[in-house]
Amino acid sequence: MSKIIKRAHYLKQLEMWFEKDIIKVVTGVRRSGKSTLLELFIESLKQKGIINEQIIYLHLDDEKNSNLLNHKNLHRFISSKILKNKRVYLFIDEVQNCSDYEKAISSIYLNKLVDIYITGSNAHMLSGELATKLTGRYIEISILPLSFMEYSEIVSNSDKHSLFNDYINYGAFPFAATLVENALMHTQYLQGVYTTVMVKDILTRKGILSYNLP
Repeated sequence: MSKIIKRAHYLKQLEMWFEKDIIKVVTGVRRSGKSTLLELFIESLKQKGIINEQIIYLHLDDEKNSNLLNHKNLHRFISSKILKNKRVYLFIDEVQNCSDYEKAISSIYLNKLVDIYITGSNAHMLSGELATKLTGRYIEISILPLSFMEYSEIVSNSDKHSLFNDYINYGAFPFAATLVENALMHTQYLQGVYTTVMVKDILTRKGILSYNLP
């Protein structure tokens, strides 16, 4: 089982904006840890006594949520889960998969008892586009792959010079850091990430390819 890095720097930012009347948007390259960050934050809410019924979590890469990739369906579903006279916490992972997602999010935002957190690949949710779609109703938290300090928590090596060389050479994607002892697995994993980013995030976005990977 892979060790989960707490990503304390980003958790503190989410905590800073907790229950503030603004949409929290977490962006970052694929596999940088956006989903894990949400999971860690949700767990911290539960530790504060927030019950499951107050938490709405949707991952829009999940096939079981394919019916929610239309903004009207998404809005209808979320509205059905909102409690009366009690705050709820809405988390939507990979929100850009929903067409015109900003229409649903902006409408739900009008309900002041809903605290909203969304994530998306920064290849699809550029800051300029967010400013147009969410028009002053959001803050952006841009998440990066592991810092060297975080990387050191995963990879065991008492020789800091050697560890730093590994960090530079192997890269700092969270899951990749757990594979450094197997060069083949590490290479294959990074190749998969690279191909996905190139094809799904760059080539299709620029119109070079006209289809999307599942």
